[in-house]
Amino acid sequence: VGYNSDSELLIAGGGRVNSVGADIGYSSATSVSLATITGQNSVWNSDGISRIGTVANGTLIIDDSATMNVTTGYATIGNNSGSIGAVNVQNGSHWNINAGHIITGLSGNGVLNILSGSTVNSQGGIIGSNGAGAQGVVNVSGTNSFWNNDAYNLTIGSQDNATGFLNISQGGAVKANVVSLALGADTTGVLTIGAQAEESALAAGTLDANSVVFGDGDGSIVFNHTDSNYQFNPAISGSGLVEVYSGTTVFNGQN
Repeated sequence: VGYNSDSELLIAGGGRVNSVGADIGYSSATSVSLATITGQNSVWNSDGISRIGTVANGTLIIDDSATMNVTTGYATIGNNSGSIGAVNVQNGSHWNINAGHIITGLSGNGVLNILSGSTVNSQGGIIGSNGAGAQGVVNVSGTNSFWNNDAYNLTIGSQDNATGFLNISQGGAVKANVVSLALGADTTGVLTIGAQAEESALAAGTLDANSVVFGDGDGSIVFNHTDSNYQFNPAISGSGLVEVYSGTTVFNGQN
């Protein structure tokens, strides 16, 4: 979608598209491309690597109980340096990466929003992967909004000056085995429960993980929520910052 020009794809009314891979914003750095899947039983099946914001600007919207399945390969949001990718999964929709992980901000700028009771399933994830221009942001917000990495790991700020942010709020939930923050030197990784530090507090979300591990970069966990008895169960290890701005947080892991 978007080969050297602005383009748009709409899948609606129970429509179905089957493709060998997917690229949204494929070529020409100035082009802007949009793919929208909307409505119950509307489905896009991608049998291969799926890239949103491959070289240019690309946006994927999965809305109103629609589904996208990536049956083989992984998914990237903000693939190349200078690219901008965005994915909104909203209103009870599903994005299933069945055999790979999601990289939000591979070498470009990527944003993943999981909102209003929607679910994303993947086999692990990286937020802010590789290079000084790589920035990834994932927002999981709203009751029953869920990013399920099952028994796989999640990295926020991977290597080479990359920056990653994971924000969990207002009843949203994220599941992973181990969450690594600022894994490589010169990286930044921030996990936020509730609102970011400079914003007004929000209701908390939940991180279901065995542990949170600080790496060699600048890692931090921010608690800025409205809950009076918030239970944070993952163990915390390594050298990093734990910042508590609002709400009462109980740490139950071995820290």
